[in-house]
Amino acid sequence: MTKLVIINHTFQKPEFYKRWEVLSDRHEDLDITLLAPGKWEWGKEKTLTYGHVDVRQGVVVDKPRFRIRLMQVEDRSMGEYGSKDIEKEILSIRPDLTYFIGGHTAYPLMQILKLRAKNKCLRDMKVAAFSMRGHTPTVDFKQSDPGLKKYVNYLGKKVILGPRLARFNRQCDAVFCHYPAALKAFRADGFTGPVYMQTQVGVDPDVFYPSPEARAKIREKYKIGNAFLFGSASRFHYSKGLSEIIRALPDEGNWKYLMMGWGRDDEVETVKKEIAARGLEDKIILTGFIDNWTDMAEHWNALDCAVHTPLTTLRWEETFSLALVQAMITGLPVIGSSSGSVPYQIGPDGIIVPEGDITALRDKMMEMMADPEKGKAIGAKMRERAMNCFNIYHLDELFYLTVKDLLSGVYDENKVDMATFRA
Repeated sequence: MTKLVIINHTFQKPEFYKRWEVLSDRHEDLDITLLAPGKWEWGKEKTLTYGHVDVRQGVVVDKPRFRIRLMQVEDRSMGEYGSKDIEKEILSIRPDLTYFIGGHTAYPLMQILKLRAKNKCLRDMKVAAFSMRGHTPTVDFKQSDPGLKKYVNYLGKKVILGPRLARFNRQCDAVFCHYPAALKAFRADGFTGPVYMQTQVGVDPDVFYPSPEARAKIREKYKIGNAFLFGSASRFHYSKGLSEIIRALPDEGNWKYLMMGWGRDDEVETVKKEIAARGLEDKIILTGFIDNWTDMAEHWNALDCAVHTPLTTLRWEETFSLALVQAMITGLPVIGSSSGSVPYQIGPDGIIVPEGDITALRDKMMEMMADPEKGKAIGAKMRERAMNCFNIYHLDELFYLTVKDLLSGVYDENKVDMATFRA
């Protein structure tokens, strides 16, 4: 029996721990323990933006080979958390692999690596990490990012993250990331071990799929009629490109736009002002944040074309959009930007416009409105790609084989890319 301990704060919600429960159900040689906070504040700045903080209590699951155990966490600097319970659980379980999902320089990962180094009973345990990192170096200072405060922040990161990066590079047995530029960044940072591009959430085909009934329901809810419906789902942060979308929307035509998501008060106010400036209050529908994934799936079905056009900033680019693959697996054509992971996710058959190019975005919107059948054909290819590359069952089989390789000391490059691997 192979014992796995997997640690992440999102395991409070069934939609985030389902794939690991499925993995246990499908492979009787796996014993999986998930560690999740007993209480977590969702919606903090720089994490998931709900427009408010949502305090969630963790849930305990106790099945023969799958369980969720709760850990008490304490806040640390830089928005991090730590937990003594992580060490207690690992020493109690003595897993074959401990997998930390949350960052390659995160404090809990450092706890795990130090714990293994200090305890002979854990010397054979493998440690892997997942990071949502982008393409930038772990410790970086841009001359185009001026100011004494920002320079002091850089020095702080160098002092704290520099040693952590060195420990990660020396001691971590494998790392998982989202897209090709992140893989290259790990190599540039000096990590020489196995690197895999495997998202740790994926999209659930049991929830997200084409549904005429859902389409009719949501279109009736918002009084869409026979209008061509564009839409997106994201935080209202400027990096998500909502301002560019508002400016790119056609001046005329029978269309509407379903803008799903929310943000901080100032972000929401900015979006509303930009909508009003173009006089599109009767065209753009603000749904607010949609927390339930079943509701989210129904809303995607109402659309005729999804739009996801984030912008690359000095320190951030899109690393893997879950909303994007949700739209894809629903069978929608997606207009995406050239930022970060978006072209990788959409693949060669999708629609990509240069990020920030208002004219190109408007042209593609007009093209989709003018030729709905072409859009449906592209949507079918998007669904096929999402099913083949990013659905949780595909990811589970790939992860299972990857774990076997890790425990055997094998690095099979055929398993590196979730988008090209076929079981």
